[in-house]
Amino acid sequence: MDTVDFKRHKDVIGYFNKNYVSTEIFPRELGRRLGMLQQLREKSDYDDFYIASKTQAASQFDTAQMVLEMVTQYLEDKY
Repeated sequence: MDTVDFKRHKDVIGYFNKNYVSTEIFPRELGRRLGMLQQLREKSDYDDFYIASKTQAASQFDTAQMVLEMVTQYLEDKY
């Protein structure tokens, strides 16, 4: 297995989409949700007046759970 290293979050997401979403290992919906997580993280880090709603936070938590479940299942199946 080759080692990859990234300096930016967007590069990780791009790599994931190229190697796992576009090859249909993971569904496109997961790629879209990861992109949204990144956008909201940037807003919360850099927008002085950004406040996430409870609904947005819950949705992002659900996305994180989805990622963990799908990646865990993939790794269990593969290894």
